[in-house]
Amino acid sequence: MKWKSLVTVVLFNWALLLVSVSTVAANPPDAPQNAVVLVMDASGSMVQNDPNRVRVTAAQRTLDFLHDMDRLALIEFASAPRVIVPLRPIGSAGKREEMHTLIEQVGQQGATDILGGLRSAHHQLTGAPADACKYVILFSDGESDVPGITDTSAGRQRYLTETEDLLARYQDQGWAVHCIAFHETNAGRELENIAAKTGGEYQFISGPDELKNIFANILVAAKHLPDVKPSFHVSLPQRGGYQVGEELVAQAFITIGQDRVLPGPFLEVFSMNLVISEAGREPLVVPFAADTDNGIYRAAVRTELPGEYDVQAELNARYRDHEFGELVSLGSVRVGEEVQSSLLPFTVDQMAFVRKNLTYVASAVLYVLVAVFTVLLWRMRRREKVSGDLRVWMQTNNQCRYAKYCFRLHKAGKRDVKIASTQDRDTDFRLEASGGRDFAFLIRSMRDPVKDPRLSPWQRLFKGPRMLYEVVCLPGTAMQIDDRLRTRSVLYNGDSFEIDSYIFGFECAFIGNRPDGEDVLNSYSPLMEGSKGKSKDKGKVKKVLTLRRKPT
Repeated sequence: MKWKSLVTVVLFNWALLLVSVSTVAANPPDAPQNAVVLVMDASGSMVQNDPNRVRVTAAQRTLDFLHDMDRLALIEFASAPRVIVPLRPIGSAGKREEMHTLIEQVGQQGATDILGGLRSAHHQLTGAPADACKYVILFSDGESDVPGITDTSAGRQRYLTETEDLLARYQDQGWAVHCIAFHETNAGRELENIAAKTGGEYQFISGPDELKNIFANILVAAKHLPDVKPSFHVSLPQRGGYQVGEELVAQAFITIGQDRVLPGPFLEVFSMNLVISEAGREPLVVPFAADTDNGIYRAAVRTELPGEYDVQAELNARYRDHEFGELVSLGSVRVGEEVQSSLLPFTVDQMAFVRKNLTYVASAVLYVLVAVFTVLLWRMRRREKVSGDLRVWMQTNNQCRYAKYCFRLHKAGKRDVKIASTQDRDTDFRLEASGGRDFAFLIRSMRDPVKDPRLSPWQRLFKGPRMLYEVVCLPGTAMQIDDRLRTRSVLYNGDSFEIDSYIFGFECAFIGNRPDGEDVLNSYSPLMEGSKGKSKDKGKVKKVLTLRRKPT
């Protein structure tokens, strides 16, 4: 296996083990696409009203509630509108990060031209797909104020008339404009009027804490009809048995469709409790608390008495103008006596920690096993390919010259290495035919069907398969061994054979020497002075060498 294949296998194994946590995904098959335009106030008054630029963070969070194929545009308005992000699909994680960066470009300098921002938003929505759900989220801290236009009563009246005409087009096309008024005391009536004329939502907030989730809150509400009822979801990450002293933890969240509802103007939670009861005892009520900014609630209680308990979760809340309540049963859990033994290698808390992190432990063990398997597979594939050196001597009148060639067989990277006197697409190493007749033979790698009895199964697994090499002459070629012509024979380290006027000597410590008592492959091997090591005058005629029979 070449290094590129090895890298591919390792990366694939990593992909199998990666656990990603994300609140977004590709659009479900039955979910309509959304085309949303964020119109942000970038006037100079935002320096005082939003010095920490919380509106930018709130706008970035809307990306977490849009799917990959939903479209989003971002427009800022001050003295004039500016399109920061034209309407385009949200896309994959890389595109989302790019949008996060672009949203940070929202400024805070100039006048307040709301009409200009709405005109640009209308132009962006005209390019959205016809079947998409289109709407605008408008954020401002006051009313329109454009020097040179709204300074006079006539100019302001003309400005408001043009605004009314634009809102009428929004209403005719069914595009709602949801407005967020952000001011310490009073943001005026203009934004409220815009929301009412287009069928959108209007929210007034006075502090940055309320602003944090407002965009996402309005976005989730705008994606669903007002009469859709929320759903209450509760889970126990650890089910089954507990021991005294362990912590019982429950998580809960509220959704509309596939979207999680965040705390805000549309959702008000009156009470959310975890109820643990046992026959003959007073129920234990543990309130849920907001664990993150993503609408996740968490309740935890440490078990103190052994027994079997029924676990339930209750919710009383208001969504929009409708109050609702739910009671969810989580089944029963058993709490056993705490184990007190000096033989136990871990404390109860340590064991609970391991169980809570069992997913990560299992992933780590699985990755180690896959990595070991990958290395073993790589070693096995590598061992299956021919390796070693094949030295070539030229003989003339029963005399040998110094080694003429040395073929590095591993460079072929194959299980069948071909040496021939003619060049074709299968030939790995070429030698000229000195006897006037072409020849061709293979050095082949194969697994030894006989297992080494000295090795245990585990040693065989980690050491890899035992390999044998074989010399196979192709049609029209024969090799001389022990004064006889043969077409194939097993090959060991130190063996040699003769074809044409060449003598081939094989060296490969990986294969090992011929076992004692096994038939000798050939009756001779070239012996030379200084054959071990490199020669400075390579190619020159050396001392005449004689062939001698190898000891049996």
